[in-house]
Amino acid sequence: MATEYRPKIELSLSYVDKVQEMLAVALLVAHVILVALNFAGLPESVPIHINYRDEIDGWGKKGTIWLLPLIAMFIYGLMTVLNRRPDKFNYPYRIKPENAEWEYLRATRVIRWMKLSIMGLLLMLTWRLIAEVRPEIGYAGPWLTWVALAGVLFAPLWYLVKSGK
Repeated sequence: MATEYRPKIELSLSYVDKVQEMLAVALLVAHVILVALNFAGLPESVPIHINYRDEIDGWGKKGTIWLLPLIAMFIYGLMTVLNRRPDKFNYPYRIKPENAEWEYLRATRVIRWMKLSIMGLLLMLTWRLIAEVRPEIGYAGPWLTWVALAGVLFAPLWYLVKSGK
């Protein structure tokens, strides 16, 4: 099976795209700052897992609180690199030179939206874990985490609906 030709196009970011990128970076930095500011005040055993009922059901050593920010950094980097090569994405239909730019823009925007949502979701999860042992930092409740999760799930569904699939 021959590989189809997909043009390599340098996409320019719109204002909204740039704002999304800045917000994703801001959430990532806020995530690291949240852990750094609270790390000294954490007990030696911290929560490391929350079930779907917003109950803590796993505990670990204090240092494991850095795991989610590290995962966030890895995901951010991976999605940023991935988004630079939309010609390598898997599309639900044939990409032609006349539709390539539009389809690349839509696909990269979905990835950008997912990246922003994932940064928010991981930040909310870390906030929840820290709030369990440091209630003075406050916690808005599980609804905020569910909203962030919905954002992660919404992006690919929106793309498929807009694609007519």
